Amino acid sequence: MLSGVVEVEAGYSDHDTDGSSSDLVVATVELGLEAQLTDNISASIVALYEEDDTDLEIDVATITLDDLAGTGIALTLGQDYLPFGAFDTNLVNDTLVLEAAETRETAALLSWEAAGFSASVFVFNGDADGGSDTLENFGASIGWGNDNINLAADYTSNLFDSDGFGGFIEDNAANGFDDIDEAEGAYIVRAALNLESFSFLAEYLGAEESTIPTTTWINRELEVLHTEMAVALGDWTLALAYQETDDAEDFLPEERISFGVTTAITDNIGIGIEYWKDEDYDGLDSDNLVVQLNTAF
Repeated sequence: MLSGVVEVEAGYSDHDTDGSSSDLVVATVELGLEAQLTDNISASIVALYEEDDTDLEIDVATITLDDLAGTGIALTLGQDYLPFGAFDTNLVNDTLVLEAAETRETAALLSWEAAGFSASVFVFNGDADGGSDTLENFGASIGWGNDNINLAADYTSNLFDSDGFGGFIEDNAANGFDDIDEAEGAYIVRAALNLESFSFLAEYLGAEESTIPTTTWINRELEVLHTEMAVALGDWTLALAYQETDDAEDFLPEERISFGVTTAITDNIGIGIEYWKDEDYDGLDSDNLVVQLNTAF
């Protein structure tokens, strides 16, 4: 089965010190291919392109074996996004929790679902582990949900291997990942409430005290919180979000307040508009606006 996503965004930003800027970008092009090879074996490939951020690449490549030995447990092998965080939002922008925690790795993942409960465990090698070439990084996720409520908790032994931290380390550490001697463990707790036309989301990331040598990241205990409520009014969805961080200077804004509206133009074409205000750790503000046209097929 072939699927795809295309997102084009026009943005404007006005910062206290950097002044104003605007741009028009192809934010996302995603092409996915799934094949059911046997009754319980499937393969998935996703190609991704993000203008100014990601050159065309294979984003996901996995083989999944379902219902191992009749246990209901699935084994997934390959490159994929680890089950660490949900990052749900009704807004155009990614959440700050996602920017800190989203992790793509080549991993082995065991997962199980039944009666609303879900659980998974995974192992991977990673880059931020003192140059070790062993599968010593791991994590787990457990959750429960129904049509109205979803609750979950996730853990990773190595937050430094997240995509966001990877960029920070490569840009700021004198020797990149070679400077990292110890991994940073972290956890996420999250909840979602859906009541007909109203929804509420909350996600919190907490990390162990850590240091990245040759950078400003010294003895920090990162915290990131995302809260959001949304209401559906006919064909429109209105969303308001508040996000804050602690010990994330030079990495994430200290505070973000966002408001957005989204609607569907046709069955597979939508539009979203979001305004957000960031406050940095030095007290400087920025006002931002983005308009996104998106399609999925």
